[in-house]
Amino acid sequence: MIVRGVVSHVVGQRRYTVKVVGESNHAGTTPMYYRKDAVGEASEFISLLTKKAKETDPYLVATIGKIEVKPNVPNVIAGEVVFSLDIRHHQETILDSFCKEIFSNFDSFAEEAEIKLEISQWMDVKPVEMDVEMNHLVREIADEKNISYQDIVSGAGHDAQVFGRMCPTCLLFVPSQGGISHSPKEFTSVPDLERGIDVLSEILYRLAY
Repeated sequence: MIVRGVVSHVVGQRRYTVKVVGESNHAGTTPMYYRKDAVGEASEFISLLTKKAKETDPYLVATIGKIEVKPNVPNVIAGEVVFSLDIRHHQETILDSFCKEIFSNFDSFAEEAEIKLEISQWMDVKPVEMDVEMNHLVREIADEKNISYQDIVSGAGHDAQVFGRMCPTCLLFVPSQGGISHSPKEFTSVPDLERGIDVLSEILYRLAY
């Protein structure tokens, strides 16, 4: 029986809008070697991004969640692609080095392909470490109650990330069936919820008294 996670860190999040500007032209009359295909170049960026993210660190995630193509017509080479980029990790140094490397590669690709590249950042949320002493107390209580647990890094943002910058903070996770969270399919059994509440209640009691 598991209180699924004693959260050690909440990840930092950096979000960007990336615009790739090529040249629209006719799909049938423009030879491949003369094209400045924004979709083709954007796909190169995305493939490189995915590969580098997998190679960098098991906790690093990089997501392209939204893509817009212009003119978005079947028989026209795309002249512009805009996509979102979400990069997360719980260590600022990893975020810094990954972003520096990937954007340097993007610039090199764009220069070689003779296309225009614009990258604008619109979110920079710093990683936060949860309080070490409070987490020690959580583990102690779980051991006393014979409830198993594991240390875990939260890949999603929480209120605890805000409070963690200002005061001692801890965050508990309980199991979701199939590991699914932030989804209509998310489900946690009543017994698992009860165990989580049991641990939380004991933490609050000991902190108060």
